[in-house]
Amino acid sequence: MVKFLRTAVRYFIFFVLGTIVKYKYNEIKRMVENNLFSTSIILAFIGVTIFLETRAIQSYYYRLVFQTIQSFSGVLFIFMFFEKNQKWCSHETKVGRALQYVGKRTLDIYLIHYFFLPSNLLMLGKFFTDYPNPTVEFFVSMFLALLVLSLCLVTSNLLRCSDFLTEWLFGRKKEI
Repeated sequence: MVKFLRTAVRYFIFFVLGTIVKYKYNEIKRMVENNLFSTSIILAFIGVTIFLETRAIQSYYYRLVFQTIQSFSGVLFIFMFFEKNQKWCSHETKVGRALQYVGKRTLDIYLIHYFFLPSNLLMLGKFFTDYPNPTVEFFVSMFLALLVLSLCLVTSNLLRCSDFLTEWLFGRKKEI
């Protein structure tokens, strides 16, 4: 139960940050456009990530503080990336259209992805624990993520062929 609460609190922080960004978008956008602030966020994320990966922190409190800093700076880092690359992610580009399509189907992906996760992920995790190679791990993770994403989108489109399933699973009525 304690582990569940810890996880729930960590995710709750992201919801709070999302709500703050929603209501204070212009102020946060101005902060992100400040070069010193942007650089600080990027260095904080990289620095804390390296620190957490290379040090064995015994204190739960310190680990929680560093993970919170990593989480907030990571979310701001992603926000800065998409804010500064709006043209690249616009509806006029192929990448932008693909990202927007995936964004529109996030509920579908969230509901379906479990069925396509490889059953031997623990074995893969143990392999990378025994033989650490961040570059190979990154590319294997990206490949698996894109494979699961593709399977989810295909399945979503197949399920959406039925008006009943579309409404029942995804809460969408067919537009007339």
